[in-house]
Amino acid sequence: MTSWQNSSPTRSMVVLVLKSDPHHFIANFPPTIETIQDEVLHALRSYGFQKHCRCVCVLSLGKALAARRGDRAGQFVGNGFPADEMKRTLEWNRHADAIQWQG
Repeated sequence: MTSWQNSSPTRSMVVLVLKSDPHHFIANFPPTIETIQDEVLHALRSYGFQKHCRCVCVLSLGKALAARRGDRAGQFVGNGFPADEMKRTLEWNRHADAIQWQG
C-alpha cells in the first residue's frame, strides 16, 4: 500500500470536518491554513496517530520559530562530526559499495 492509500481515512475525516462548517460553503470564506492544519491534527489524534501528531506539532513549531527569528541554514549547528572526516567516510563508503557490486 502506498502512503496515499494509507492516508485515505485521515483525508476523508479532514474533508468531513471542514465540510461540516457551513461557513466554508461560501466561496469568499475558505478555511485558513491554520484551520486545515488543526483539522489534520484532530484527524490524526482521532485515528490513534498520537506519535505522528506530536511529530507534526514539533515540526510546525520549529518551522514557525525559525521563520519568526529569520534563521538561515548556515546558522544551524551540524551533527557534531568534523566535515573532513565525514567526507573521507562517505568516499570510503562509496568505494566499498562499488567494490561490492562489481563482484
